[in-house]
Amino acid sequence: MFDKHRTKDGHEILIAQMSDSHLTNTIRMLCARLKQARLYTEQPQSILYEALGVSPEGWNRDDALDVIRWVHEKLPAYVTEATLRGLVVTDHLQDAYGRITQIQPPQFPRPAGQLKGLLNPYSTDGLEDADFDEP
Repeated sequence: MFDKHRTKDGHEILIAQMSDSHLTNTIRMLCARLKQARLYTEQPQSILYEALGVSPEGWNRDDALDVIRWVHEKLPAYVTEATLRGLVVTDHLQDAYGRITQIQPPQFPRPAGQLKGLLNPYSTDGLEDADFDEP
């Protein structure tokens, strides 16, 4: 792991050189920022705040999305190092993302068995000669 971490006083160290408590606290801070940004974007009033040009956090939706992108860029290196050390950070991640299970795939309007012809538009399975127009 050669990713670097910048300390509060501006020094750079390898993430692999961080103490367990410093590493865990950094992950907790990143997760807190992610959760704050996620909750802001999920609030219906965030659109109203943006229209009015104000928000309690001083953010707009783009700011919140920038925070989410920034955390997604930084977080993997820290989580990988924590995992290598056997540190448990699952609770922080679950809280930040607001879920503990898989995201369910979208449901089609029909059962899968009824999609046979839709999956392959060139298939003639199940069609009778009467289904085709005469030229």
